[in-house]
Amino acid sequence: MNVALYILVAGLVLLFSHLFDEISQKLKVPSVLLLLLSGIIIRQTGDYIGFVLPFVNKVLPIIGTVALVLIVLEGSLELRIAKEKKKLVFSTFFAALIGVIGCSILLAFYLQYYATVSFHKAIVNVIPFCVISSAVAISSAKQLPKKDREFVVYESSLSDIIGVLWFNFFIIYAVPSWSNVLNYGIIFILSIIAAILFSGILIFYLNRIKQKVKFLPIFGFLLILYGLGKWMHLSPLLLIMIFGLVLGNFERLLFSKIMPYFNVENLNNSIKHFELISSESVFFMRTIFFILFGYSIELNTLVLRENLQIGSVIFGVIIFTRLIFIYFLSKENWKTILFYGPRGLITVLLFLSIPENQRILEINEGSVMLVVVFSILFLLFDTKKSSNNT
Repeated sequence: MNVALYILVAGLVLLFSHLFDEISQKLKVPSVLLLLLSGIIIRQTGDYIGFVLPFVNKVLPIIGTVALVLIVLEGSLELRIAKEKKKLVFSTFFAALIGVIGCSILLAFYLQYYATVSFHKAIVNVIPFCVISSAVAISSAKQLPKKDREFVVYESSLSDIIGVLWFNFFIIYAVPSWSNVLNYGIIFILSIIAAILFSGILIFYLNRIKQKVKFLPIFGFLLILYGLGKWMHLSPLLLIMIFGLVLGNFERLLFSKIMPYFNVENLNNSIKHFELISSESVFFMRTIFFILFGYSIELNTLVLRENLQIGSVIFGVIIFTRLIFIYFLSKENWKTILFYGPRGLITVLLFLSIPENQRILEINEGSVMLVVVFSILFLLFDTKKSSNNT
């Protein structure tokens, strides 16, 4: 196939993705649905005319990982550390914690019975379904009141981190024990220390550098940090999140004694530009990922009775557990926040990260796609209601 044709298709995809973003905002429909549908249409059209995208399944996890790093970075840059937000942080932390751990344990018991597998293998396969997609949730919550919007931002961002930590624990340790929990706790603390040190170095770098090209090396450092964290069995996304928190709140974290050594105005301008570039990068990588994921889906798997059954049960458990803990943690606005727990990129990426020897036949790309679509359609109930009210 001519290379020019691939370049032409890539350019058209990026142009249409901006168009989809405009359409999704007007129709109050998450752009993820449009991107997935585009991937499916490209696949069907390509099969008809003989156009094939090679190595999609090999490239997809790499693109997804880069997109996930950027999404966590973007989300953490938006979080603000302040005393008045202490209650919000605690409530959203427990919402994310119960949502990930409680939901995964219930689903693991179901899958253990349904597929006749060990509890360890079952929980590895269901954790991806229990993590909220911050990319979809945050972008869909823009029309909400400030208080509700902040709850969604904090909960979804923390859900990403907790979900990855919970998933990595069962991937690293085949037999959970108190000694393994202690070892993982040490890894957690080391990750925090490494992230703080790394954040300090990059803030010093941003303060000193005079060159025009200064953000591209930061992205390089972040990818290196993620790779080293993965290789050393640290928590790479935790490293990225803490870096974003420190960078977004550097004025609150800098001590008065060292503040004179920094050009605060210059740092603020640099960080604003960095946030803009991060948003553009997230948009690009998210677009490519969801289109390729839609392209990789076999349509016949979406209508299989087994996939519809297990996808419906998983979605039902997600809503049931979410209804319970959201009601107790946010009684004033639970009817709105209940809808903002969509699944998306993080779910797909964690599913693709499951080792081959840990996968089970009952959970496949079709069931993952169905749960993602069900959760997004559920989200549409509130976005449509909110648009009608306004």
